[in-house]
Amino acid sequence: MRLPPILLLVTLCFYSCKSNRVDSLRDVLTAISPAEQETTIDPSTENIVEGKKGTRVFIPANAFQFKDGSRPSAKIEVRLKEFYSVSEFMSNNLSTLSDSFLLETGGMLFISATSDGKELEIDKQKSCVIAFPGKKSGKEMNIFYGDTAGGKNINWQPGPWQREGGFDDLLMDSSLYDREITICGYTSDINGQSVQWGINHPDSSAFEYIRKNFKPSDTALANYLCRSGKHADMYIDVDKNGKIINIDFNSIDPGHDPTPQPLRKAITDFLKTLPLLKPTKDRRQGDYLWLDLCCHSNFNREKYNERFENKYSQYRDKAIEKIDPSDLNYYVLSTSRLGWINCDHFLDDSTEKTDFIVKLPEIKEAQVMIVFENIRSIMQGKLVNGEFRFPNVPVSSKVTVIGISYRDGKPLLSKMAASINKQAFRLSEFREFSLEELEQELNN
Repeated sequence: MRLPPILLLVTLCFYSCKSNRVDSLRDVLTAISPAEQETTIDPSTENIVEGKKGTRVFIPANAFQFKDGSRPSAKIEVRLKEFYSVSEFMSNNLSTLSDSFLLETGGMLFISATSDGKELEIDKQKSCVIAFPGKKSGKEMNIFYGDTAGGKNINWQPGPWQREGGFDDLLMDSSLYDREITICGYTSDINGQSVQWGINHPDSSAFEYIRKNFKPSDTALANYLCRSGKHADMYIDVDKNGKIINIDFNSIDPGHDPTPQPLRKAITDFLKTLPLLKPTKDRRQGDYLWLDLCCHSNFNREKYNERFENKYSQYRDKAIEKIDPSDLNYYVLSTSRLGWINCDHFLDDSTEKTDFIVKLPEIKEAQVMIVFENIRSIMQGKLVNGEFRFPNVPVSSKVTVIGISYRDGKPLLSKMAASINKQAFRLSEFREFSLEELEQELNN
């Protein structure tokens, strides 16, 4: 049965109005969230997946595998969501933070791949390459991976060493660890007075001096500490001028393994050359200082990064060959995993930091973010006792404070300029917008 024109118009208006109505903050965020884009690819050939916002993902042939290591034979569905604008960041509660450190972003993505309905991962021997669009700033950008283990907010962790579950095991071996003899235990106070272990030397402390300079020429002595995991404990007597006058290895608890004589001699010879220790107040004759030397292994990230680059750069180079040279105003980065991915760099900011607090009028439910004026950085506020808190924000930064909410089925928005200081900021002037207007306002 055909509806009369007037009834048809009323019906269309009813459904249109109903579809634009929002009854929760989640409705507002869902409405401004970017659409997921799906592309079907042949896993046996090279592919470039292009996003609507300009992202390009180069996928080598046979790049994917199931979690059990087997390879897909059927077609693969690659799903991509792009986040480049303020509204898109806000829709998924995205910040540019790595732990408490501020980042500047060149764009964020969520990418996944499935075959026959089962989730895929990138083969550990390969990598995909992502080209993030945007005018290059001259700053070196790096890949960051989203860690959601701590809750709904994503904490960005830097690559290339970060893989699902940790480092790339295929690149790891003992040569990536630099071993050094250092202080693992010491007397921290005498008669309630803190022992600083300061020395009259540019290295400033005995800890730093020993770490840098105690390197026994006899590798067998170093191996006693480094390979066996043993310790060398001793008591040190220091005169009033800060000079070490006696080192006692024999009064240590008999339950400890005795330090071999050759190692005792090497330690004694070295400590006798130690610059004068700065005196500790209230230290009396007979108050010995306890010292424990051991071997500490430091992971060499630079060496690991070099290996990572050597392994995966072939895929980035091949991806660049496949992208039109006229379109190379991109940040091109390799990724060894799927999921949340961010193109970022750490901000080198040594200015004073403070917790920025935003207060809102009486509204039912809201989300608040700050957008920095001169850098592509954003922070989402955490609701604590009715206030939105932004921790560790550089003082005097110029930001825009943005809040969204809803009332009577319509979105509400407030945008106010602010300069970060230690005083609470009151966000007001919430106005009603349609969903289309809201997205435009957020991105202006």
